Amino acid sequence: MIFENPGKIGTLNETVAWAGQPTTVHGGNSKILTSVLIRNPNNIVLGWVTILPSVEIATTNTDNTLYIGSSLTWAAKNADSTALMGNDIILANNDLRFSSLATQTGSDANSFAVTNGTGHVVKDSYSSDWLFPVGMAEGDYTPATVSPAAANGVHVNVASYSNSSPTETTTQGIGRTWNIYGENASGAYITLQHNTATNQTDFKPQKNFVSQYGATPNNTGDAPSQTGWQVNTITASASTAGTEPSSEVNSRNYSALATSATANEAFYTKESQACEPFDITVSGGNSQNIYKTDGSITITGFTPGHTYLISYNFNGTVQSGVTYQADAAGKILITGFTKGTYDAFDFKNDTGCSTGVFTGKTVTLTN
Repeated sequence: MIFENPGKIGTLNETVAWAGQPTTVHGGNSKILTSVLIRNPNNIVLGWVTILPSVEIATTNTDNTLYIGSSLTWAAKNADSTALMGNDIILANNDLRFSSLATQTGSDANSFAVTNGTGHVVKDSYSSDWLFPVGMAEGDYTPATVSPAAANGVHVNVASYSNSSPTETTTQGIGRTWNIYGENASGAYITLQHNTATNQTDFKPQKNFVSQYGATPNNTGDAPSQTGWQVNTITASASTAGTEPSSEVNSRNYSALATSATANEAFYTKESQACEPFDITVSGGNSQNIYKTDGSITITGFTPGHTYLISYNFNGTVQSGVTYQADAAGKILITGFTKGTYDAFDFKNDTGCSTGVFTGKTVTLTN
């Protein structure tokens, strides 16, 4: 089955009047068991058939879901071999659904599912990697790859911050929020790709993370968060290159998926956080003897001029936090230590954001 560019189908006179028009498809959620080829530079629009050109797969209901049962291919060229651009499927409030056995190929920045409403790309129960070729608007391709830990059906939509349900007030994000949920609550490894052009002012490609929404405050990430979004600074990493020019990818494993589109936990984005330091280096100046408090610890990796509430353990006992200011080199020197082991360093910056406890950062002071 080919959803072709009107005006290029054949020699029928009426196709001339249709040239340059999208093709409206009423799928009826009826599984198409033959291969489907999308080849219309003016897009495929899912919806109720009211005008031509149109295709009606099923007439017994008003469900506009396009249900792929075999394979879907986005063509790279028109039938006359000219380059094909703008070959998208516009979902609005309708779903593009794939059966468990269905495949899809050819999606890219010119050919993908536009989730400009409440519609999702849906993959019936599967247990391997699956690319959801989604974007909130034409020319804004931001796919998600969801790899379930166990067989699951998954739904994916993406929207701008202004059009998504959660509140995203950060300047450290990427302007896009994915809505991802499963038919069951089993976990998944989620990989999100966005376009560098949407990076907000304080987003750091060299250190960022996938974040899941939840209750406020959200303590499900690497560190406590005062908002509904996770703070995952401990496991933050540099973006890797995406499949399109000037696109970025990052990933995170989640032990459970939401099972409803409206659940807080169904929303994901990518952020950096002003929870400096992202990493630290600690070193010690030994005490002269066991009785004196003349040892010191130097910690580097802070933002110069900012203040930090620093907590740590001394010989396994939690010590009360004290606030220090980083010098021009991003360094804090703490004095007054005696012989012993200092570890479990935890920092809260002057915006109230906590890094959580750093592991593997230990100083042992001796005589």
